[in-house]
Amino acid sequence: MRVLVFGGNGRIARSMTQLMLARAWDVTSVIRNPRQEANILALGQGQPGHIDVLHYDLHDLKTSTEAVEILDKTNPTCVIFAAGSFSSVYQIDRDAAKSIIKAATTTTSVLKFLMISFPAARRTPAPWWDDKDIRNYHAEKSSYPDIAEAKIQADEYLIAMTNARHGVRQVSIADVAAVAVEMLSRDDVCGWVDLLEGGGEGIAEAVERVVRDRVDCVEREDVGAMGGPFNLDLAHYPARI
Repeated sequence: MRVLVFGGNGRIARSMTQLMLARAWDVTSVIRNPRQEANILALGQGQPGHIDVLHYDLHDLKTSTEAVEILDKTNPTCVIFAAGSFSSVYQIDRDAAKSIIKAATTTTSVLKFLMISFPAARRTPAPWWDDKDIRNYHAEKSSYPDIAEAKIQADEYLIAMTNARHGVRQVSIADVAAVAVEMLSRDDVCGWVDLLEGGGEGIAEAVERVVRDRVDCVEREDVGAMGGPFNLDLAHYPARI
């Protein structure tokens, strides 16, 4: 797992980083203050995972295009947004978060996105809360109304963008044909590949990534019951789109 953590010096982010490094995951921690770097890198001491630090001030992040540039530099499979600001709530907790969400959900190599939100970031109390939970919710929302609203808007945007990414859309005949021919032109393409519209990659680049990352969508399919002595190694069954 390659993880990119925004707000890497926060308490939750630091605790998560230690746990992820213990799992041998590679972590890039995005921090604003260079003086925090030594403490962040120290989290990797004695751990099987690798830790990198990226200096970036989220106050400078204005568009999702700029966020894409950060993703391209770090190539994560998982993005975590753990940043927050008491002084620039809407700029960081909402706007920066939304730019990063858009970048992540439109980058095909990013498979997971985790938002560290706010307990009162709900439009209404949860139906399973008891009276004490509801009182705490109203008190926290009254104490930090801007944080609650900014986080709500970011959370709702994440849901909308995730739904848009995973929605089933029609792939044109021309695109199916072009992908199929590109796959046939290579000797190293095999496995079960699902073709979805709207990935934002060129066809040759997408096929190259599938080969490089050994993408195989056959997971959880009962290949053995399909009528042949298939071997689940990618080299032993044909490509499918």
